[in-house]
Amino acid sequence: MSETELLFGTDKEVAQPRRKDMFLLKLLLDANREANGWLTFLDAFRHHLNLHSCHIYIGNMQTMTPRFQEFSGPAPSDWALRDYMENYFQYDHTHLAALRGEPYQWFASNLMPNYDEVHRSPAILEWAYPNGIHYMAGATLFRDGEWSCVFVHNRGEQHGPYTEDEIERFRALSPYIDSAMRLRLALSSGQGDQLRFRALLNQMRIPSAVVNEFGERIAQNALMDAFLKDHEASLAIEGEHFRFREDTSERALQMSLTESIAHAKGRGLSYSSEPIQVAPSKGGLTFALGTEALSETHEESGHRFVGALVYAVSPQNLPGVSETLLRKLYRLTAAEARVCHLFSSSLCLKEIARKEKKSVNTVREQLQRAYEKTGTRTQLQLLNLLASLPAAEA
Repeated sequence: MSETELLFGTDKEVAQPRRKDMFLLKLLLDANREANGWLTFLDAFRHHLNLHSCHIYIGNMQTMTPRFQEFSGPAPSDWALRDYMENYFQYDHTHLAALRGEPYQWFASNLMPNYDEVHRSPAILEWAYPNGIHYMAGATLFRDGEWSCVFVHNRGEQHGPYTEDEIERFRALSPYIDSAMRLRLALSSGQGDQLRFRALLNQMRIPSAVVNEFGERIAQNALMDAFLKDHEASLAIEGEHFRFREDTSERALQMSLTESIAHAKGRGLSYSSEPIQVAPSKGGLTFALGTEALSETHEESGHRFVGALVYAVSPQNLPGVSETLLRKLYRLTAAEARVCHLFSSSLCLKEIARKEKKSVNTVREQLQRAYEKTGTRTQLQLLNLLASLPAAEA
């Protein structure tokens, strides 16, 4: 039995990784043991194989939203990422080929039969080149229903094109990256987490849940149980995942979760900072669903749990709190109390700014001062506090 079989127990019939690449397999062993294990692996992979950046993610192939991601190297700006997904992804022949190909089937832009078409597409000319990307490669590692685990990376002009020999090296490493990622999935769903987080959520006065970095619900409180049951016409809970029946809300939820996980990992990759506003066409329900980063290290195993707190507020479960009471209890100014009142009425910062004829920055500053005076630090903590106070009189 080879060293790699001893390390990963794989029974897949694949080419043996090159000796010069074997040290990457040892880094994969630590990818799930250390807080920044996957970043360490991807950094080493990027430098060793002469790449500009690399990105591994699990995404929904129907809505094209990420459920998990790690990356190494220079990242495009938030605006550039949104621009890519909204305007250029559909023209990225290499990425699309990787998504449609068989597991471990690698595609490189400069080695594809339709090379001229690939390198003259809008995705290349208008997006990739301006972001320092000249060559791209990628493959699907595994599929689970509508979710796929995909590994993509790229090179700048200074790195040169990909070679057939390098594609073979990527293919030989693929099953071991696959195995390590599946192990990460298993570790993120431990029974011990469910008990710890259930105790945490029982302290919440609003519907709350904990999801891991793969978007799977680990625990939720009784209020969230009731909330999901009451709004099952709008929400489609499939297995362990939160889902919205309406595509725009579903995409917003996944992006919000991705942002929260990135913050929990201390990373800068983000998509949006606003809670998701959902207004289903049937029933007239309007509620906001927000996420908050969560990161804890287990004392016994040393395994770091990375996830997000998900909470839901609506006029039905969190009526607007009295502005007078807020001013009296916490010495808020009239403007600060007003912002808190509107915030507890399920309005996001943009809506509050529009209603009060203020800038979003002004509203954000007033909310920040309210945090300080109420002894809270986040939107979730403030909402939890407001939920314990009497509602304003009609």
